[in-house]
Amino acid sequence: MNKWDLEPDEINFDYSGYACLIKKIPRLLNLCGYVLIPKEHFLYDKSMDELNEILDVHGGITFNNYLTKYEYFIGFDCGHAGDIIPEIHRYMPELLIDRPNWSYKDSDYVRNELKSLVDQIIILGRGIKNE
Repeated sequence: MNKWDLEPDEINFDYSGYACLIKKIPRLLNLCGYVLIPKEHFLYDKSMDELNEILDVHGGITFNNYLTKYEYFIGFDCGHAGDIIPEIHRYMPELLIDRPNWSYKDSDYVRNELKSLVDQIIILGRGIKNE
């Protein structure tokens, strides 16, 4: 059994007043991390390019959209070069033969990245939109 087989499909937690979510992607089984952005926050509805200019997270911001009808999240995924994507690894283990430094980014890793992301969001000015 691999570490990713033991990961829950979803983890919700709060950090410094921000709702955070870790989700396992159903088909590939890699993890993604998301932070709920309140409507009044200056990062609300920014483009991915704008977000990536000011935020630093694993693989960059790869999601900025609604996860529910009313909740806008920004997030990242763990499916980049250097990341072990479980289902690809399961069916094509030979891809990792010459990549000994590649690793599976587990929920502890994603949680720490989300905490860092929230810290950055807070430092960026306590972000209220200028009307």
